[in-house]
Amino acid sequence: MQSLTRASVNATALRSRLTALAALSELDDLLNVAEPTEMGDVLQKFKHRSHWMKSGLYDDVSQILSCRETTASMLSQHASTMSSVKLPASSWRRMQVETMLTASAIYRYHQATQESLNISTALNKLVPVCEDLNLHVDAAVKIEVANSLWDYGEMSTSIRMLQGIDKDSCLEKQTIPVSRSELLSKIGHKVSVARLEKPRDIQKAYLEPALRELKSSHSHIAEEGAVYHQFATFCDEQLQDADGLEDLARLQNLRKRKSEEVADLQALIASTKESQTRAKYLNFLSKEKQWLGLDEQELRRVEQTRSEFIRLSLENYLLSLAASDEYNNDALRFTALWLERSLEEATNKAVARHLEQVPTRKFANLMNQLTSRLQNQDTTFQRLLFDLVLRICTDHPYHGMYQIWSGMKAKAQQKDEVAALRVKATEKVAQRLAGIKDVAQIWLSIDKTSKYYHGLAVDRNTSKYKSGAKLPLKECAAGQNLMIYLARYKIPPPTMHIEVSAARDYSGVPHVVKLEPTMTIASGLSAPKIITAVGSDGKKYKQLVKGGHDDLRQDAIMEQVFAAVSSLLKLHRSSQQRNLGIRTYKVLPLTASSGLIEFVPNTIPLHDFLMPAHERYHPRDLKGSQCRKEIMNVQSRPVETRISTYRKVTEKFHPVMRYFFMEYFMDPDEWFTKRLAYTRSTAAISILGHVLGLGDRHGHNILLDTKTGEAVHIDLGVAFEAGRILPVPELVPFRLTRDIVDGMGITKTEGVFRRCCEFTLDALREEQYSIMTVLDVLRYDPLYTWSISPVRLAKLQKARQEGEAGADDSEQGETEAKRARKAAGHFNEPSEADRALEVVRKKLSKTLSVTATVNDLINQATDERNLAVLYSGWAAYA
Repeated sequence: MQSLTRASVNATALRSRLTALAALSELDDLLNVAEPTEMGDVLQKFKHRSHWMKSGLYDDVSQILSCRETTASMLSQHASTMSSVKLPASSWRRMQVETMLTASAIYRYHQATQESLNISTALNKLVPVCEDLNLHVDAAVKIEVANSLWDYGEMSTSIRMLQGIDKDSCLEKQTIPVSRSELLSKIGHKVSVARLEKPRDIQKAYLEPALRELKSSHSHIAEEGAVYHQFATFCDEQLQDADGLEDLARLQNLRKRKSEEVADLQALIASTKESQTRAKYLNFLSKEKQWLGLDEQELRRVEQTRSEFIRLSLENYLLSLAASDEYNNDALRFTALWLERSLEEATNKAVARHLEQVPTRKFANLMNQLTSRLQNQDTTFQRLLFDLVLRICTDHPYHGMYQIWSGMKAKAQQKDEVAALRVKATEKVAQRLAGIKDVAQIWLSIDKTSKYYHGLAVDRNTSKYKSGAKLPLKECAAGQNLMIYLARYKIPPPTMHIEVSAARDYSGVPHVVKLEPTMTIASGLSAPKIITAVGSDGKKYKQLVKGGHDDLRQDAIMEQVFAAVSSLLKLHRSSQQRNLGIRTYKVLPLTASSGLIEFVPNTIPLHDFLMPAHERYHPRDLKGSQCRKEIMNVQSRPVETRISTYRKVTEKFHPVMRYFFMEYFMDPDEWFTKRLAYTRSTAAISILGHVLGLGDRHGHNILLDTKTGEAVHIDLGVAFEAGRILPVPELVPFRLTRDIVDGMGITKTEGVFRRCCEFTLDALREEQYSIMTVLDVLRYDPLYTWSISPVRLAKLQKARQEGEAGADDSEQGETEAKRARKAAGHFNEPSEADRALEVVRKKLSKTLSVTATVNDLINQATDERNLAVLYSGWAAYA
């Protein structure tokens, strides 16, 4: 403790001393155990520590575990010497075994396979010792040994060992409880992965008995969730099995061809008059019909099997969600499966059995997708969906009501019957909410305030609303109305991140007390307004109130996708330890022409830092505007000319990003930490942006956090390779210009950036199934457009090429927006969704190694032949 308080201690020494302190505190815990109940408390404490040990650095964790194992071993061997403790030898032995089991699981998580195998070997030797003390731990030990062997690559040995436990061990007599249902489920999963038995046999021999065992025993809730999840995943895998899908397509094609042949033969027979020829054709027809009958019979069998797998998947996903919080991502896969087969009565019957048992919070984040499928129709699917949406809005009003309000305000054209029915359905939900006592006041507050937020968003005054202008809110009627209604109706700041409450209690959420009196006009065609709400918690919530022709729903859904995929990175050891993730912000669409965007605090656009910094640190260099002009002048010239011009520009424009960290973070430790955070966040968003085809990454769409150093990307609307179809296509996978690299320090793209890119890509590849599920839910969202109108894309480049001040005429902007909306109808085709998903799937494939893929991407992103031909507003020189 004394050494820890010294001022001169560096980070490495501090870490090693804290590790020693942790080991000593655990030793103290064990030496002070006097009663059996206290022993249970210490073991529980050790198990709770497993969570942070999995996120900690392996070197630190391994030292603590090693000391813990040595302590447990010594105490169990010399229990008799501890005269002050009245505990039998069996209690110390059991503590040693449980400690080793916990340690082995942590080692396996850290991929320290040899250490886990060493512990497994030691545990095996302890089994007879424990039996002499009447402790039966053989089943728990064998399961851990099997897990270690599986991780070591010994699949068959691991499976045989698990099967042996089910046959030989008497599970009821085990001192450390082992659930047979969980054991069978584990065997089924491993046999399926190893492809040792046929799917039908696995289902009958392991998974169905596991469910029966579960129902007959009083199982732990988490264990129930695991068994249901395993069964659902297994059935879902059979549905997605490439061989099975190929077989189904082959049989469907066979039936189609045979049906056509039979029809052609019948037509031929009808037109043939010669009896002998006719008899010959009839004989041939009889055989063809027999073959058709056999093909149809086989197709029916395959389709029935698939229908059964669909039913089992849906039911068990719901049961898993109802039983446990361990597998909440099952809500995504369930929703995708259900929406895909929403017209099938059998599917809806399966869903109806268990949907009400699932807490609504597990679907709250999918409200965009659920409300988009609402229709004012009396079908089983619509009744189930309506009830689910209503329950989400009642239980979690701030996660559901805004989507209902937005749906009510959609302007459906007379010809668009689907859109009209959707509006009617959302109006019915609104009527029901207004009549529910517990939430009627919240609905009224959201209804009134959203109306006036929309009013401010669409308010136009070209003489007053000029970029950068600061105006009193009271001077405009829309602003005055919003202030009055926010004071009258208490709502949380709409752009605030509110966690979904398991208790369904939002009484403690802060509400808007007032708006600050001044608003600022941001740059852009639609003159967005920046206002600041003051919450009852004393915090200020800056909001961008935007009205125009871009549907913010697209951006909101992409933010949803980025947040979901970023959360998957937290599940992986290497990305979790480095805190690799993507900063997101809240986008709240109100109507097709208005919405609110959370103003990311403490940030500065990359462009706004770089351009003045270039002039400060290199006054003799070209100015940013001169560079842009040089690049623009050769935009239509041959490639070699453009490359030559790009080289001349970069020679006279030196990178300055390193100075950002020197200006904002004066302390050396802080400077290093923030630069590291910048490099890691840039790596994570670069790889995720590449996978999801994120484009339009110019300097205005990247923010720098002046408190944490992280890079924050905004305006995610151009995704799924839409940048490739710009009038001047974007050829780079992500932004990795000289300035971006300059901020990473002396190692540039080597070291931290490259390693973090590799960790991120590796984690995303491992989570391919989950990522594709997130995107698959969007496939059934009729309001999401996978391909953006070329008019909008052209406008994106044009607005910035003609100067960042927004030189586009508002009347021309209105005309272009109308054309864009008209064109958008031609882009929401199923084939577009399939193409986008296939591109993502290919990027996540393991054809090339992670290292080779990252090398290739960095080379593409920094290749001057690619950078030289980007449009001038992208500023590839900076």
